[in-house]
Amino acid sequence: MRVNDYHDGIDWLLGAPEKTNAEFEHHGISRYGYNFLVPEVRAYKLALAEETIANYDLDGLDWDFCRWPRLFPGGRQRESKQLLTDLIRQIKAALEKKSKKIGRKLRFSVRVPPTFELALGFGIDVRTWLEEGLVDILVPGAVNNMQRLSVEEYIESAKGTDVEVIAHIDMNVNGIGYPTRNHLGFVMWPDRGYFTDEMYRAVAASYWQAGVDGIYLWNNHLVEFSRNMHFERTPWKEIGDADLIARKNKHYIVDRPLDWQEWRDEAQAPFIPECPLPARLARADDAAERPIDIADDLLSASQDGLLDEVILRVMIYNLTVLDTLKLSLNGAVLDSGAQKRILYNECWIDFNAAALLRKGWNHLGVNVKARNPHIDAPLSVESVEVIVRYEPGV
Repeated sequence: MRVNDYHDGIDWLLGAPEKTNAEFEHHGISRYGYNFLVPEVRAYKLALAEETIANYDLDGLDWDFCRWPRLFPGGRQRESKQLLTDLIRQIKAALEKKSKKIGRKLRFSVRVPPTFELALGFGIDVRTWLEEGLVDILVPGAVNNMQRLSVEEYIESAKGTDVEVIAHIDMNVNGIGYPTRNHLGFVMWPDRGYFTDEMYRAVAASYWQAGVDGIYLWNNHLVEFSRNMHFERTPWKEIGDADLIARKNKHYIVDRPLDWQEWRDEAQAPFIPECPLPARLARADDAAERPIDIADDLLSASQDGLLDEVILRVMIYNLTVLDTLKLSLNGAVLDSGAQKRILYNECWIDFNAAALLRKGWNHLGVNVKARNPHIDAPLSVESVEVIVRYEPGV
């Protein structure tokens, strides 16, 4: 069940900005979402859940708070958290009642923003839900769409409980293409308009490495609907098995905002996870460091003779021959003579990183030594990708 959705609300809505109180203003499309301060809204949602639980032979209920996480008026989210928790308690009670009646446990799953603080910013008190045992499955989801969500906080909190943490993967957004990937990369490499098998494997492998209990696919059916009716769903058959994909080709992408994200609801901006990219460097001596999560054991694969190549691909906007940069990976300086490709103002650089990347978190450093004096625009690291290829037949 989508808990809130701006597509279909008619009454009891969050509404247009209130001119009398700017603190509670709503911008963009959030004004079309249901207002959960209204008792009738909560009663309506509870009635839908109870009807489903009572009348159908189900295994549980999945409530999706991320499809549209705006639930309460601006400035009222945190103070309203108890209203939502009371609703969750009632749903849990209905599930337990049905469980006793049929002699098997019905589970309660929720998809929520990926950290306690981000969720609480919407009035979603995940910490209390865990402490009271109100949910059985916790899905760290995205308000916007990201490649690698921060799942570690929920995993740590769920230790010692029966709660399972399931990682959300949303690789395709209404046919728009790659979430978080720079648009002109499609021109440089004739990719399909949706994530490749290698990209699916990379994000799933990083989640398995983080310690999740499973993988949750959201909106992935849109590959067939919008891009390729002959999509064979190969990734869906692989990514549930960490061992199966361990030594298969992967394509990692460091998160950046979507190209179309500027139209997003401004009111929810404080509650959207911060992306590592872009990194803007305006002047000489400016520096930045960005994380890269790699799940492949590249050292052992190389020792076994199974590794073909590992490419670190960095795209920097406004980089010219008169700019001097020092790029490093885990403290080691990268080869300044690496392969470069230019497309408009984009400079794509490929480095051989097989000897420098390691399993787990890596760190890319960018240090500006000198700037082109003829350009005022800052340098901007817009894309960081890692392509891991194994020997054919692996």
